[in-house]
Amino acid sequence: MKRNNGVDALDATKKRRSTVKKKQRSTERFLQNTPCYKITPRVPRCRECRRSAAARTRDALAGRTDDDLCRFIAFRKLRYNEEGLLEVTGFADPRLDPKEADISLWSSNFKEVPFNLSKQAAVFLLGQLGHKFCELFHQEMEARFEHMSEDTTIAWRQAVRGVREMCDVCQTTLFNYHWVCTSCGFVVCLDCYKCKKRGFPMIQTTTKDKDDAGWFMCSMTKEPHIQSLLMRAQIIPGDCFYQLVQQMHGICALFQIPLDCECPLSQEPRFRKMIHDEREFEFRAPDDANTLSSNGNESHSENSDRPPVDDERTAKMMAMTIKDIDQLVTKLEGEGSDGKPAYLLKAYSISLAKRFISNEQTQTGESNFVPWDDASDEAGTLNENGGHLSSQRPLEANKANTVEVLSISAKPSPARTSYHIFPSLDWRTLILIFQQIINFHNENGTFSINRSMATIDEDGSMAASMVTFPGRVIIQRHLIQQFLIGFLGDFEFLSSEHNTDDLYVGDNTLSYNLHSKENQHQFRKGERTMSLDESSAMYPGAAHEWLCNGKLLRLLNPRSSVNYNMFHDQWERGQPVMISSVSSLMNMELWTPQSFERDFGEQPSDLINCVNGKIVTGYPLRVFWEGFQSVDYRLLDEHKCAMTLKLKDWPPGDDFAEMMPSRFEDLMLSLPVPEYTQRRGCFNLASRLPGFFVRPDLGPKMYSAYGSTRNPPKGTTSLHLDISDAVNVMVYVGTPAGETREQYNRKVLELIGTDDCDMQTRRRINEREELPGALWHIYHAQDADKIRSLLRCIVRERGNNIQPNHDPIHDQKWYLDANMRKRLLQEYQVEGYSIVQCEGDAIFIPAGAPHQVLNLYNCIKVAEDFVSPENVSYCFQLTNEFRYLSKTHSNHEDKLQIKNIVYHTVKDVVSKIAKPLIIMADAERPGNTVNVGNDQSLQTNV
Repeated sequence: MKRNNGVDALDATKKRRSTVKKKQRSTERFLQNTPCYKITPRVPRCRECRRSAAARTRDALAGRTDDDLCRFIAFRKLRYNEEGLLEVTGFADPRLDPKEADISLWSSNFKEVPFNLSKQAAVFLLGQLGHKFCELFHQEMEARFEHMSEDTTIAWRQAVRGVREMCDVCQTTLFNYHWVCTSCGFVVCLDCYKCKKRGFPMIQTTTKDKDDAGWFMCSMTKEPHIQSLLMRAQIIPGDCFYQLVQQMHGICALFQIPLDCECPLSQEPRFRKMIHDEREFEFRAPDDANTLSSNGNESHSENSDRPPVDDERTAKMMAMTIKDIDQLVTKLEGEGSDGKPAYLLKAYSISLAKRFISNEQTQTGESNFVPWDDASDEAGTLNENGGHLSSQRPLEANKANTVEVLSISAKPSPARTSYHIFPSLDWRTLILIFQQIINFHNENGTFSINRSMATIDEDGSMAASMVTFPGRVIIQRHLIQQFLIGFLGDFEFLSSEHNTDDLYVGDNTLSYNLHSKENQHQFRKGERTMSLDESSAMYPGAAHEWLCNGKLLRLLNPRSSVNYNMFHDQWERGQPVMISSVSSLMNMELWTPQSFERDFGEQPSDLINCVNGKIVTGYPLRVFWEGFQSVDYRLLDEHKCAMTLKLKDWPPGDDFAEMMPSRFEDLMLSLPVPEYTQRRGCFNLASRLPGFFVRPDLGPKMYSAYGSTRNPPKGTTSLHLDISDAVNVMVYVGTPAGETREQYNRKVLELIGTDDCDMQTRRRINEREELPGALWHIYHAQDADKIRSLLRCIVRERGNNIQPNHDPIHDQKWYLDANMRKRLLQEYQVEGYSIVQCEGDAIFIPAGAPHQVLNLYNCIKVAEDFVSPENVSYCFQLTNEFRYLSKTHSNHEDKLQIKNIVYHTVKDVVSKIAKPLIIMADAERPGNTVNVGNDQSLQTNV
């Protein structure tokens, strides 16, 4: 009998239906973590992910990944709905979504501070950059008033390591506030947003994918972007920017650093909550029964009405005599009248504070804070004249300002060694804290009342013996504790009596920004002309001379520690500087044409014909170096004439240090004023940009070219200017074989004689028989607009039209010959610097200074760019100028990122100055144990 299988029998040909329920997806919102084209088509794709697969492949070959290009990664929020489908639910919130790592990138670091930055250098940098940083903050605040949409939501765009976010219109690096199309990810910066709002088109364009203002069409709707529908976004998370600018103002108030700004933050009282009990500030008269014994302890008299004070409390007091206080306060308040910074202190004030602490250590046997050791400063300091010094030794009893030459390592130190955790408090800071406490009580009448205990002369004035009055002002330790804890409480947690929005209403911010633009030149000093007698008296011991009729400083000793004062005083005026004999510090065998032909002769490279500016391709470097050494081996042009070639910006795209490590080390060890020119120099602001960001390519780069005396009107390098400062070192000068040396020398001397060179320069060439390598013409940055006016006038005189989005200087197509320079002087009263650069000369060119070069002989020059605090204003100005250039222009793209550089410099400076105060305040708190280095721990029992 056959068995009936029924419904329980399984058919092997049919797939069995699963009885397990499908797992329910979470409906919580999350940040998009993959490119748009890799997720469901239901979600709109950004403009980068809409491109073809072939285009994405080309980007991958160029080293750009999908994660770098997608506009919505870590920016747009997604979630799965109840049906399990992915949908867009908004964007990241700047207050809720940033993690600790995101916030720490933009906030002051009170755990680790820069190791290569001294407190004195930090104070100087803050004095140079503070007003510009304040302006930057207020310019960003304009975004809230320029926003056109009724939706006030602000999204947060997370910064991506190694990616430089740029505006889609002007190619400027996005700093903080910007606007985004929520459909395609189109991005526009604050300046371009304002331009379109006011009807000023950025770039003239005729392409179909852009509107009349130069904005890309929406890649999703294929329509022009409606400005009022764009969403506002920021890069700096939360209130980090506001906190940092608030902290900067607090530091400047404590250290009396003049910001010269009139912003709302500068009007807030800084020390209002820091001292609560005025009675703790005591004045002890000499006839008081409670006198101070010789060892600093109190002795109680039988006739005293005052209760005795225990030894433990007395041991925690710091004492200053009336004479000391008068000298200190007068000296500090007197600074600044002659142009010196108000925050510089004399050596006697330092020794005074040392005496206080040493007395206290004798009494207590311990110290609750560690004095700053000047020997640990790896960076420069400030001297009493307001200039820069190289590193200083510790202040000793008979060597208050002993200066030694700074030793710089050519190789950048690893990131792990560039920070340290426990910096100690320096004596200057302690003195300033004393003064703030005294000033506070003076304002409240405490100190003035106590002074009335002194004898009064018949004329009503204080007795002359007052200044030597043996009485003491007692500043108890917990009074200093109150001051620091109160200051840092307001400093760290921003317990401000005002709300952020209250401080920055529209009228205040816009009027302040307008005032800043109208007075943008107030911080710039004008050019100066010096004589050797005047400068020798001002800077004794500095070997130097003056060229260009007293306008160009030439320093003769590249390693002298006294160079910094003269260099800074000249550099802050925007004047170029020459430092000679740099070749004496270099291994010159590394810089000969034979060595370059041997090491890199087979590498292909593009050459430039100096006569017509055309690029010559298809030849190895060996061809260039052979023609460099002999005229017979030079390439011929279409007219069968030997070409005058140059090798510009070499090596292209490669890091000089990786390609030529021995030459890089030789150069770095030889560059003068290394605090400015080193990659990690404390006054090279580019060194303050964290490794998280794309590092700007500041060189070194080589500039090698044949001599151009055969065609002098053309020049070797056309008139141009750079967005950053630069130092250009002449490492080789020579004549090629096949040229008659006497005839060649005669042509060079005739050219120098007919140029604008001064007598001192001509005497240097004629009498000292130094081989002149190149003739420079450098103009002050403030004269750039006048030079543009002349060149545009010449264009119109020749019957040509001025093209939009082009600049006669930035285009680098002009060389000012003798007639143009003469006309510039007569019509515009602009006279430049005619400088002859010989072998071993280093020429420093300020940012924004127009300059051109004519090689007299065959030359090899190497240049290193840097960003100095003195010329940051010009970096900002040029960044804005480059925005208006055409996209095909070499200078259009913002590669310097000056706003990020300034922001992170101020962040490091605030961290450096504030960390010792935090350590001291923590040490004052009961029961705290603070590690102060060298495996020592201090226990406080206050």
